[in-house]
Amino acid sequence: MTVGHLSLYLLACLAVICRSSQSTVQYRAAAVQHTPYVGTSYFETLHLNYNAYSNYAQEAKESGTQVIVFPEEGVGWKTATNREEVAHFCYPFPKVFNGKPLLIACNNASSSPTSSLGLYNQELRGSCIAQQHSIIMVINTCSRVPCNNATDPHCPDDGHFFFNTDVVFDERGALVAQYHKSHLFANGNMLDQPYQPDPVWFDSSFGVRFGVMICWDIGFVQPADYLLNTMNITDFLYSVSWINWNPLQSGPLFQRGFSWVKGVNIVASNFGTTPHKGGGGIFSAGKVEAEWWQLQNDDHVHKIVFANLTTPPPLAAPSKEETALPLSLTRPHVKQQGALVGHPTATSTSCVFGPWPPGTPVEGACILFSPTKLPKSVPIHMQLTTTKNFHCDLQFTLAAGPVGNVESGLYVFAAINFTFFFPGTPSPTGQQICGLIPCIGGMKDSMGRTVCQWITNTTQQIVQSVSSTYFSSVALTGKGYQTPVRIPMAAADGHVLVPLKYLKYQGSADTMTLTMTNAPPEGIPISTFTTFSVIHDFFKS
Repeated sequence: MTVGHLSLYLLACLAVICRSSQSTVQYRAAAVQHTPYVGTSYFETLHLNYNAYSNYAQEAKESGTQVIVFPEEGVGWKTATNREEVAHFCYPFPKVFNGKPLLIACNNASSSPTSSLGLYNQELRGSCIAQQHSIIMVINTCSRVPCNNATDPHCPDDGHFFFNTDVVFDERGALVAQYHKSHLFANGNMLDQPYQPDPVWFDSSFGVRFGVMICWDIGFVQPADYLLNTMNITDFLYSVSWINWNPLQSGPLFQRGFSWVKGVNIVASNFGTTPHKGGGGIFSAGKVEAEWWQLQNDDHVHKIVFANLTTPPPLAAPSKEETALPLSLTRPHVKQQGALVGHPTATSTSCVFGPWPPGTPVEGACILFSPTKLPKSVPIHMQLTTTKNFHCDLQFTLAAGPVGNVESGLYVFAAINFTFFFPGTPSPTGQQICGLIPCIGGMKDSMGRTVCQWITNTTQQIVQSVSSTYFSSVALTGKGYQTPVRIPMAAADGHVLVPLKYLKYQGSADTMTLTMTNAPPEGIPISTFTTFSVIHDFFKS
């Protein structure tokens, strides 16, 4: 461990000591999964969705809820397709930080439903809903901030920044926080990304300091690291419109993994339409307090989940991985090496996984195997290595399984190290993944590579069939990670988070290990078991 690593590790330990000395506070939270209503005009679209938000707030308050989170894109701004259209949703909210200055639009007698720009007055509507129901509300919308092209080189030609924004209103109807999403995903053609992350938090009336994040921010060092380790925040309010890339990762898996590794509470509200885009919940240090999975196509999702939380949640001492420093990265061309130790029925090959948005297949090293051809109750060991010396090691034991258990389909042990470029996203995204996942298809392409069809909304039921193989133990280790942003994920039967009592996570400077032990006698039907890392060092973190 270097001096730099040691210093960071000591700071993290100090944060744990500080957090453990805090008095506990209990509160009740709600997360909404909502498909936006679409009206005949921008004004009507906003009006319909704010009406729905008022109904959610009333239901939440009647259950004793103190804070409610709404999803990214929930007021309908995603119906815009370009900058000219999204401008109708972008409201000029006043500057505020942690409730200062005191701004309560609902108490302003001169406030009008329409702003001076002819826009729907979202500040007034949000303020009045929060005040009417006496509840803290986190609303994702679009905000506009004027700028000067002559003095600001980053200022757009139209003289405004349009930001993907969370605004927070407290029980009085006061605007207490305004957070601009730090890392855009797919909206760069019409929205602006802040030049650097600007962490935002606010203090609630019941003694909890909340940090605010939006969607893809969760995959980066900042703003989470600053909120967690500098501001000592253990409670995150999180609006999201997440694209699920099953079975390697999905919204609830990522949210639970973040909560687990960081030892925090997270209230995650997700936009919902299909299994490819939906799923959220409320998690406390990795424990599932409430969850919602989008398992079928539905253009009218209106779901709210509740949970009682305690802060700070139980927190173990930080692992060394929290202090890892990023290394350099070039876009890799995957070249695999593989070995199956202890059994000759599977061989290493090159695999193609898809579809990876925006439809580009991803190549990785893999070992494809059929559980029916492997012995039960006998440890199996597999190893894979890709370029940049990224190494994956898998050990597992198949359970005997209940009588009549149907073991069908194929599994793949994969090592993936790649970069992809998503349209409308300002920066490329690199990801390093070790995974044990089902493989649909398993056919060879024209280049002799095995093709594993990833689970999408049309094949969601297939993953549940394939994942009917029961494992009694699994140990998955990735070595050579180039970033401290790491998320362990484990699911069974496609959409059931494996309980923490069976899982253990360990990390060091470049290594991450996820282990499942002490499973029930019949085992656990694994559908996702991955160590997942987002590489960020070649663009702003």
